[in-house]
Amino acid sequence: MRLNADLVCAGLRRSYNVSIHGPRTKELRISRPEFYMDGSDAFLSDHLYLATVEHLPLRPKIGKNSVLVCIGDAAKLSYYKDRCCVMVIHNKADFFSVHKVLDEVFDRYIAWEQELFRIFLESADVQAITDCLSGLLGQEVFVIDSSFSCLARSSGDEGPTGKPVVAIENQNLSPEAISEYLKKGTMLLDRHGVLTFDFEGEHSICVNLFDHNDRYNGCLVALFGADVPCPGEDALVEMTAKAIERVLEMNPVVLSDPHSVLKTALQHIVEEMPLSASRKWALSLRDQQVEYVCVVLRSASHLNQLPAGYVCNSFEIEFSGSISFESGEAIVCFLPTEGLRDAEGSYYATLNRRLTPFLDKTVMVAGISNPFSDLYDARSFYRQAEVALDCGRLVAPAGNLYYFDSYALIDMIVNSTANLRADLYYPRGMAALVEHDKTSAVSYVETLRVFLEENMSYTAAARVLYVHRSTLIDRIDRIERELGVDLNDAESRLRILMSLKAMEIESLVKSVGERA
Repeated sequence: MRLNADLVCAGLRRSYNVSIHGPRTKELRISRPEFYMDGSDAFLSDHLYLATVEHLPLRPKIGKNSVLVCIGDAAKLSYYKDRCCVMVIHNKADFFSVHKVLDEVFDRYIAWEQELFRIFLESADVQAITDCLSGLLGQEVFVIDSSFSCLARSSGDEGPTGKPVVAIENQNLSPEAISEYLKKGTMLLDRHGVLTFDFEGEHSICVNLFDHNDRYNGCLVALFGADVPCPGEDALVEMTAKAIERVLEMNPVVLSDPHSVLKTALQHIVEEMPLSASRKWALSLRDQQVEYVCVVLRSASHLNQLPAGYVCNSFEIEFSGSISFESGEAIVCFLPTEGLRDAEGSYYATLNRRLTPFLDKTVMVAGISNPFSDLYDARSFYRQAEVALDCGRLVAPAGNLYYFDSYALIDMIVNSTANLRADLYYPRGMAALVEHDKTSAVSYVETLRVFLEENMSYTAAARVLYVHRSTLIDRIDRIERELGVDLNDAESRLRILMSLKAMEIESLVKSVGERA
């Protein structure tokens, strides 16, 4: 295995007082050290030489990326420092002892490389590869997948080089951390190569992982804490990332995961795509007595940068047994209600209590369907959740959690009046009431609405309107004459109620348009 000057220098500093000078590259290009032979006037490119200062020639030829380890310092080293990388050992040192230390530095990295390829060839285990890198660096290392779920993390065992592997406490980054991560622009999901940056006060090296179609597949992250990574360690992280990419290509565990098969089946149902035999089989294995609700999530702000995959994974962690996936600009979740029900059998209070802080953290809003058990009917209840979210954002834009039951009537009215303007469905006399209200302090339309909402109770409606009961009786008589209908007729009453609701919705839509 080849190293660079910085990795060699870091190894030497464990035993000697070393300073490093001159031009050098981060690329791993130099091999084991050679003794400088007296009489030679050339230092070859990409070679590492060990010499004592008194034996060095004054003006040798120096090739590109030549590296010199020199025991002792002298004025003539200025010539070398201008043309190559020079590591000066300042304290007294035995020539052969220094050579032994240099060999041990190379032995350490070669042992790591051999262990990395052994794991790759024998077990192709991502966890073992992660531990292997952590043991070499002595730092926290973890691998996350495209959903920002922890795929592997440092285990705490001893690595192949004898250094302890540090365990990571948290398997998942917080939404705030991910948002800040992306806001800084340091983690670009289409970026190849090494990314080095400071994150949450820690120095980090990150390498994105891609599949053979160049799709983002996750990333490998090494956290160095307050330590500054040694130049060259980024190349080791990148080498490890390449091995993990190959492992993920050879072992697409996601494809054999029953949870993922079921997730894909539900996504196909929601998006009205045909189901394969394996996905039908996954659906057939589900207990038909399990009750679900569909939750549709959308971003509450255009400033929200959380990746959909991260939100899906976080939802599945928060609600055990749930299934989440991205569909269009929304995230669709199917959530079992069983673990949410209280002593009375209701799930609303628990769902509100747990979902509200989740929405706050992820800056999302949610529409929630009625409960159902047949997963083949998932699209219908997905549409319920969409309707709840669309209508809820229209009626109560300040909220973030909307149930279908609260907005079903609005959707029915909107659908029933979709072909014509709402006023074309009104009873003939409704226009007269509207005209009356334009010039009168008393609203006949509002009086009629309250009267019908109070189940035609004069006493209850009078209390709501703050008028005497006899006054209300007179108004209702006039309203009935203007309408030309009998309010005791159920069909006439239903038509008026729907007309009033349509008027309310049209007014609401108009006001929202004006605000926009």
